[in-house]
Amino acid sequence: MKTKKTPTRDDYLELVKGFPLRKIRTATENRAALEALRPLIGRDGPLTDGESDYVDALAVLVAEYERGALAHRQKPTPAELLGHLMAERGLTVGDIAAVVGSKSAASMIVNAKREPSKVQAKRLAGHFKLDVGAFI
Repeated sequence: MKTKKTPTRDDYLELVKGFPLRKIRTATENRAALEALRPLIGRDGPLTDGESDYVDALAVLVAEYERGALAHRQKPTPAELLGHLMAERGLTVGDIAAVVGSKSAASMIVNAKREPSKVQAKRLAGHFKLDVGAFI
């Protein structure tokens, strides 16, 4: 005997239209996936069944990407890390000079001409609230 389904709003398909469920291959796609999850995970109140299924599926894809990315990631050089942090925060070499104490030193560190000294590494770590080992 067939049971008749009552028509309901299909939140799952609407979410899939907004951000399709497929393998995440790049950091950009991963950020977009996390942005798609944020309003669902951070909201007050329960999720619908469709929303819950979507969150579960997308979370698996994000976790799979991040496991693979971490397994293949090498520790960035101080210049790579600093470049990323500067881009993320819209900072200039002049801003970094204020942290390390010298514009020429900041320029050489940012351009990978030299590593930061221990004192400069401590200042950078303190400024960005990271472990000093990130810059050594």
